[in-house]
Amino acid sequence: MRYVSFVSAVVFTLALAEGAYILAVDPRGRVNRVFFGMTLCIAAWLLGAGLGYSSRTGEEERLWFRIAVSGFLLLHCCTLHFSLAYSDVLSRRAYRVVVPLVYLPSIAFLYLAWSGNLAYRAFMMDGEFRVGVTGVDSVSFVLLTIDYLAFSAASVAPLAFRARTNARRRDRKQAAIIAWSIVATAAACGIESFALPLLTARRGPTLSPLFSIVLLSGIAFAIRKYDFLSLNRVLRSKDILDHLNEAVILFDGRMRPVFRNRSARWVFPESESIEALVNEAASVRAEFLGVESSGKADFSCIVSSRRDPALRLDCRFSLVRDAQGETEGVLMAGKEIKDRRAFSGCFALSAAENRVLSMTMEGVRQAEIAERLDVSLRTVKAHCAHVYVKLGVHNRIELFRLLNEYNLLSRQESEDSATPMLLKRRPSS
Repeated sequence: MRYVSFVSAVVFTLALAEGAYILAVDPRGRVNRVFFGMTLCIAAWLLGAGLGYSSRTGEEERLWFRIAVSGFLLLHCCTLHFSLAYSDVLSRRAYRVVVPLVYLPSIAFLYLAWSGNLAYRAFMMDGEFRVGVTGVDSVSFVLLTIDYLAFSAASVAPLAFRARTNARRRDRKQAAIIAWSIVATAAACGIESFALPLLTARRGPTLSPLFSIVLLSGIAFAIRKYDFLSLNRVLRSKDILDHLNEAVILFDGRMRPVFRNRSARWVFPESESIEALVNEAASVRAEFLGVESSGKADFSCIVSSRRDPALRLDCRFSLVRDAQGETEGVLMAGKEIKDRRAFSGCFALSAAENRVLSMTMEGVRQAEIAERLDVSLRTVKAHCAHVYVKLGVHNRIELFRLLNEYNLLSRQESEDSATPMLLKRRPSS
């Protein structure tokens, strides 16, 4: 029996280590938090069973096996919770309603476990160790069996749906591996814990807690092989993104924001969908689907904030792809569009100076500008000197910096004829 307790201790340590690692990658991630809860349930199951095997008195054994049964019952709920959170088959409102209902059956069984023996009729000595005699003819045992099978089937169903319907091969593989891990664990535990006591007179110690290593190994393999936490690794750069002057938002593959930098938090409200962030969400989604299907890297558009519709941003959406080339998320970087009339009003540029400035930034030589405007070269040089003085710049680098601040270097068309477009945006590759 010592080897059973030793293996339980090893699996207990592995469960806590894996759960802590995944939680540390992204503590705010819903799937990460639920998976950590699964590992805590497995740890309680293993701890209670391992110490229950080697207990010397009946009272001590009852205490540890009640802890083990509590972890076992809550593991059903956490597994279904993890399946719903990972497969994302429910809407936000339905998810909030369904998840509390998932835990209700286990609350009733927990009451039975701590008020009685639940699945055990009695405890007896088997050599040097005490073991429980399973009450296969009790109502509690039958209800526990039905509960276990129902939760196992319900946990596999969303994953199977995701494995069959998701467009991305990587997501299908992930869901299939996790689903088969749950099936294998449920089969092993069901045969050892329920089928054998029902069909035979077996009274030996229950080894089913050790089968939880199958579930942990399957999920660990999915993480290692297909890396469904790779999007969260991008979040490790949030400290760098917070220091950017542009509003940066990281979306997942379904265009739901998972990170906003400091500038974006000031511009956009807290939300779980792009529809609640910008007024042009439908256009952004349509453009995203078109770019994703065409294999391009990014696209650009102008959006306005839901918080303040007058606040408009010129945004570039860049697709984040994994090692297999499949889209994993979208990174949006947007810069506020300042009033073009304010640019001319603040610096009091004349129409002639605006025209000279526009052609200068397009790379037109001063002699050609003079020819186009039908003025002398000396007049063009005078206009350029006046522009530099009015804008308070001394060279072209400072000029670019000022125009970029007013977002005049990236607009594709002018809204104000008095301030023409200065430089056309390069087309996305």
